[in-house]
Amino acid sequence: MISIIDRASCYDFKAVKVICERSIQSLSSKSYRHNAAIFTIYLQWIRACLQLNNLPEAQKLAAQVERYTTKGTYNWFQSIKVQLQTSIRTKNYHQIPDLYKKIYEYKSELASNKIIQEETNVFVLAIHVLIKSDLLKWAESTHFIGKAKDLNPYFEELRKQKLEMNIPILVYPFLL
Repeated sequence: MISIIDRASCYDFKAVKVICERSIQSLSSKSYRHNAAIFTIYLQWIRACLQLNNLPEAQKLAAQVERYTTKGTYNWFQSIKVQLQTSIRTKNYHQIPDLYKKIYEYKSELASNKIIQEETNVFVLAIHVLIKSDLLKWAESTHFIGKAKDLNPYFEELRKQKLEMNIPILVYPFLL
C-alpha cells in the first residue's frame, strides 16, 4: 500500500495500476481472503484508471469491487459510490437507478453515518441533474424530483457553515 501511495503522490498512475494489479494477484492467491485489503487496492486501481482516463477499465473494476464488501457497511457504500462515479464518467447512465436502489435499500443502516448521508445527498443531486437534462431516462424519476427538493435543509446547513461554495466542487466530478 505504501508503494501505491508513493506513486500516486508523484502522479505516476501507470505505476499505481501495475502495483495494484500485482497486489490483487498476490492477495487473491492466498488461502485466506483479505477482502478489506483487496477492496482498498481496487479503489486505488480504479482511481488510477480514472486519472489516466481509462474509463472502460475503471468501469470493469468498479463492477468487481462490491464483492469484497459486506452489504450495508461503509466499504459497501464506497463500492456503490465508485460504481456511480464510473457510470457517470463513462456515460453508462442506465446503471444508475439500480445502484441508487441498492443504497436506498440500506438507508436505515447508513443513516447514522453523516459522511454517507452527505455523499448520498450529492448523488441525489447529480441524479436529479441527469434526469432534468434528459440524460437519464427512469420511470421512477418523479421520486427524485421530490427527493431533490428534500435537500433544501442540507443546503441550508451548508449555508450556515459558509460552505456553499463547496456544492459545485462536490457535484462537478460526478457530472463529467
